[in-house]
Amino acid sequence: MAHADDRRARRGERVYHLHGESIAIAEVVRVIEEACPAAKGLVSHAEPAMPFADALDDAGYQRDLGPAPRTSFADGVRRTLEQFRQLQKDGRLDARELG
Repeated sequence: MAHADDRRARRGERVYHLHGESIAIAEVVRVIEEACPAAKGLVSHAEPAMPFADALDDAGYQRDLGPAPRTSFADGVRRTLEQFRQLQKDGRLDARELG
């Protein structure tokens, strides 16, 4: 049970929506497989997809933190894979829980 004092202490906390591309899950799978051919056939999905808002209002984020740089989904997947590959190369990626 939250006390009134607890609520006052949290008044400075904020939650933001981050607006980005809305794409079909089949497109997500295609982009992942294109960026990492070894993943082909490893990622699956079921239709229909879970309903999700096409666009979230990020006005609060933009107002408080300024414009966020835009990254396409495909570029984000490629950059994320590059980061993971570098971590693995550097011996800094612990994938024991994934096996």
